[in-house]
Amino acid sequence: MILVKGLCKGGRVDEVVEVLGQMREKLCKPEVFAYTAMVRVLVGGGGNVDMCLRVWDEMRRDRVELDGMAYGTLVMGAIYGSLVEAFVADGKVGVACDLLKDLIDSGYRADLAIYNSLVKGLCNLKQVDKAWKLFEVTVQDGLEPDFATVNPMLVCFAGLKRMDDFCTLLLQMKNLGFSILDDLSGFFSFMVGKDDRIMLALEVLEELKVKGYCSVPIYNILMEALHKIGEIKGPSSIPSIAAYCSLVKGLCKIGEIDAAMMLIRDCLANVTSGPLEFKYTLTIIRLCRSNNVEKVIDVINEMMQVGCPPDDIIYSAVISGMCKHGTLEEARKVFSSMRARKLLTEANLIVYDDKLVDHMKKKTADLVLSGLKFFGLESKLKAKGCRLLPA
Repeated sequence: MILVKGLCKGGRVDEVVEVLGQMREKLCKPEVFAYTAMVRVLVGGGGNVDMCLRVWDEMRRDRVELDGMAYGTLVMGAIYGSLVEAFVADGKVGVACDLLKDLIDSGYRADLAIYNSLVKGLCNLKQVDKAWKLFEVTVQDGLEPDFATVNPMLVCFAGLKRMDDFCTLLLQMKNLGFSILDDLSGFFSFMVGKDDRIMLALEVLEELKVKGYCSVPIYNILMEALHKIGEIKGPSSIPSIAAYCSLVKGLCKIGEIDAAMMLIRDCLANVTSGPLEFKYTLTIIRLCRSNNVEKVIDVINEMMQVGCPPDDIIYSAVISGMCKHGTLEEARKVFSSMRARKLLTEANLIVYDDKLVDHMKKKTADLVLSGLKFFGLESKLKAKGCRLLPA
């Protein structure tokens, strides 16, 4: 019985049927309690009606009658679940909520799929507070809410500009064991699925960056969406330029400097008149090839004169250029010059120096790995059991 229940939980209905057949062959025909347990496991695991019907056919083959509770759980769960989903799809969320109340009053336990349908329906009507209450019910009932439960609420909070509630929900999700950054990637993937939500997604990211909720996959999602906007609205689209700026600043902030520089090049290649700051960025990187610190400082002075003071992007350009073409000390000379002119605080000087060291380590590691590959040593080291190399 333990084996059969385990197979049911895993959704392996063909193997369940095979085990039941073996039981019959050994004159150990499954009885009512076995089928009752199977039905309850299947329904409790999300209400897989097709699997329940397969088990149901096996039960009829053995001429066994299920007890009333198991029968009711199967039929009522399937019927109410289908009705709730249908009413929500038709916009009749109030009727669907009444069905939930009727199901509970009848002594049955609604499954997560029913709650997910209702949460989605309520959020479509912007009744997110009611949806949040249902979410809390799923937590209290031990139904283990998932991304499908919370995503409509996140989308609704974002659309209503209720970012405090958005972040409160994220905190609650974290306490429940959700993988926040993975689920936020799913959220942003959903948001950029429609062009009219892309700018809203960028606004949400601006809010989340402050609280540390950002990752490279999230930026990649938005960069792909940015290309989509460019294809539809044209290369001179102002929203596209604003989006590029937002993404580049975010990447620089979290230390993904190579990705930021690549995005700057991509922007200047795809827009008619890119941001002046981006053009200065590429100029600084080119000057780093000559290892001439004074020329880099001259460019930054020029930026100041035209009202474009250096920020994360420009300092990241110095880090990128000097790590690729110069040295740590040359980059530090630039930062020291900016500190002497009070363009950098002591605290920011330390931050950029840490970023400089980290980026140089990455570049050095990349060079070592490239050398190992070039001389055919990577495979030999892996064959000898080296675990430091990437798979």
